[in-house]
Amino acid sequence: MLSRILGALSLLLAASRVAADASSYHINAICTCDQLMRWYNWTSGVWQDYWWESANMMSGLASLSMLDSNYNGTYFDVYANTFLVAGHTFGYQNFQDEYYDDEGWWANAWLDVYDLCQNPSYLEMAISLFNDIHASWPTVCGGGVYWRKSRDYIASIANELYIHLAAGLANRVPSDQKQTYLDAATAGWDWFWNSGVVTSDYFIVDGVNQTTCQPTGSIYTYNQGVILGAAVELYKATGNSTYLDLAGKIADAVTTPNSTLTSASGILEDGCDRQDDCSGDGEQFKGPFIKNLGKLQLVRNSDQWLNFITTNAQSIWNHDLNITNNACFVGDYWAGPYEPADASSQSVGLDALVAAYAVTK
Repeated sequence: MLSRILGALSLLLAASRVAADASSYHINAICTCDQLMRWYNWTSGVWQDYWWESANMMSGLASLSMLDSNYNGTYFDVYANTFLVAGHTFGYQNFQDEYYDDEGWWANAWLDVYDLCQNPSYLEMAISLFNDIHASWPTVCGGGVYWRKSRDYIASIANELYIHLAAGLANRVPSDQKQTYLDAATAGWDWFWNSGVVTSDYFIVDGVNQTTCQPTGSIYTYNQGVILGAAVELYKATGNSTYLDLAGKIADAVTTPNSTLTSASGILEDGCDRQDDCSGDGEQFKGPFIKNLGKLQLVRNSDQWLNFITTNAQSIWNHDLNITNNACFVGDYWAGPYEPADASSQSVGLDALVAAYAVTK
């Protein structure tokens, strides 16, 4: 215990002396995480007043801790507090609200925290949320889950999170329970790829019109990302590399410079980045892409993806950073210029730095 505390303190001291050095992904991630925690609200159990985004923020803490044994137990009290308090924040019950994608973010985050803590309550919460989402299967379009409980739209993100969650549960529950979740994951995957939301050039549109059952909507970074993590979980559950083959086509499409979502210099951009108006939900979108690209890189190495991850992490440190009073503030725009940070911009920056640390460790 003492050695772990001393190790964590030494890393914090190193983070406090941080300079704008893009090469030290480990220390940079710690400094970014340290500032993120200053926005944590112990009373509400979330960061600032963010809801589903706070699930990703919690997942970011767990992901960093999994890579750094000195940090392994550092945030256990945060996870416990969020578990007890945030599930009832904003009048919700046990992280269930009117949006199935919100529930999917929380459920997958609890799986990340379960991997770290091995607290069965976190796994049980993920299962409870899965059951609530699964109750909306199938939609009027022959499969899939709905975006929200009013059942007026079939969003790609809700289905990607559902597939990711089902496959993740298959990899974590006892063997006699695995098949139920694996069947759900494979059915979800097959429906998703047959729904038309994946274009011929391997970009994913926002969803399916439930009246026409035709794909519709814009292209966002987070839709390109969560499906990569789902593919990795399915590969681990089945050993079938076809999932990685398809995921790789999406990853290649996005990470090609001057593509739909990447600048000529190789920096990830959503539409809001290009219009200089990222806020609200859109501010969070880039994080899930680069986080899940990192997961894919760890099971199927690609020089293109590795270069993309490190290029973006370095750009954050060189162009999107404000160091004030030994605190590292990360803004919205990874290519710069820096604009004032908040918990959401900080957390997606953390996702990029943790991904770079993971794939270069």
